[in-house]
Amino acid sequence: MHALYINVESDAEIDDFVLNKIKTSKEVNVSVDEIVFKVFYDPREWSCEPILETEDNIVGVAGWFILNGKKNDLEALLEELKKNEPHNVIRSIEHGVFTAFYLSKADNRYVVFSDPMGLSSSYYKIDNGNVVVSASAKRLVKERDKKNNRLLEKINYIPGVECLDSSVKRLCSGDLLFSSGETRSEEVVISNKNTAYVHSYRQAIDYMNYISGFWDKKEKHVPISSGFDSRLIAIVGDAAKSYTWGPENAFDIKAGRTIAKELGLYHYSFRFLSNKMEEKDKLYDYFVCGAGKTNINLVSAYGEAFKHISDTHVCLDGYLGDVLQRGTFLFGKGVGAEFKKFFPSLVSYQSESSLLKDRLKDLDDKDFETIWSDYSRRTGSLKLAPLHKVSYYECFYGRGGRHAIFGGNTLNAIFNTVVPLMFNPAVFTFFFHLDPKEVGREVSFVKLWKEVDEKKYGKVKKLRSENFVNCYTPPVYMSKLKFLGRIANNYIPCFFNYTKENIRGE
Repeated sequence: MHALYINVESDAEIDDFVLNKIKTSKEVNVSVDEIVFKVFYDPREWSCEPILETEDNIVGVAGWFILNGKKNDLEALLEELKKNEPHNVIRSIEHGVFTAFYLSKADNRYVVFSDPMGLSSSYYKIDNGNVVVSASAKRLVKERDKKNNRLLEKINYIPGVECLDSSVKRLCSGDLLFSSGETRSEEVVISNKNTAYVHSYRQAIDYMNYISGFWDKKEKHVPISSGFDSRLIAIVGDAAKSYTWGPENAFDIKAGRTIAKELGLYHYSFRFLSNKMEEKDKLYDYFVCGAGKTNINLVSAYGEAFKHISDTHVCLDGYLGDVLQRGTFLFGKGVGAEFKKFFPSLVSYQSESSLLKDRLKDLDDKDFETIWSDYSRRTGSLKLAPLHKVSYYECFYGRGGRHAIFGGNTLNAIFNTVVPLMFNPAVFTFFFHLDPKEVGREVSFVKLWKEVDEKKYGKVKKLRSENFVNCYTPPVYMSKLKFLGRIANNYIPCFFNYTKENIRGE
């Protein structure tokens, strides 16, 4: 586990769990005058403490990063921060999941920032003039904002950067938090310097393999389902182990075993609800409540996997891979959205506001206008196709960065070093510069998988997902088969996946 705390105490029970029970973290503290920085870091990832102090400066990192072709090089990071404005340093980072601080001893001023993709969940507020940073929003929340509470109840997340207490904010992609309490935000993903390395589907696959190569095979595992994100990552990631959760006869379980066998991975499968972890409620409350919602049983599921694969501490994750490969956020909710999936070329005729409204159908006009204002401010200057701007907002300030992040990263990171292999600046920018119509029609999906070696991985490519499609399904049939798959997954017990495990009664 990694976490950064500034001017606030962490929770003793959480500390005991990660420091002593599962031993996925160590703690290091540094104080400058009355400013207290506490960093939790994974000793399996760092051979030294992730704080570097010189005569003039201090830099500390909670998490991991890749800069100039090296992993976790604090000296290089410090030199970059001494020479360049922080936003430009972030634009130089190839990938990472971290929250960092950089302090100048001359005046005790410091800046806090996150990885380019905003994958590390840190929260802040200004309390009596002091900056307070915590890995837990719940620890900072004092009162509930009625609007934010309403949003959370209606759509299960709070768009933008605010938490249940509107004075508590999430540190997002491109945000700088200064010791004065001032904040500045700039776009750092599309403008990242490393986007120059990916201009084709082949280069996207090679870049994912490049990122994975910073860890040895014996350190890595991959969660596998019947879907195509985990499947691609299992192929390019060169991991040693894998796991799958779900009912015994589910598509995911069968596919996981087959893929693992084809790739020579040690594989463990288990039922999603099989582990009754006693710390589950406390961990969920601490890391999720106050900022959002997710499936609380993910905590114990990750804990169950950890018991069997703890010697491979690096999890190669497919976070938001469906957005990149198949344009998930280009479609809304409801009957109209299902119709558009049958005729995906209609996507290009929809306006930004119409698409965002379709995705937020459960909100009234007043709440939508609030989010639309935030959306316009954050995406107005982006050099992206209009509909990709909606997906961008959803990735960083909507359903991705304010909801999916908890299950895909935050809770998983209690036990592992999480590496979202597809969700890095270079690969992200390549897919977001494709024609939205091509992505929506899944032409880009087919082109991507054509780059995967047929002789070595043909059986893996032919394996059908729970939505009844495979890598060879013609784009014209994709939406129809997936529609049938969704019906089967939701209404026919023998096709239920882990989300309906308790309904299935196994």
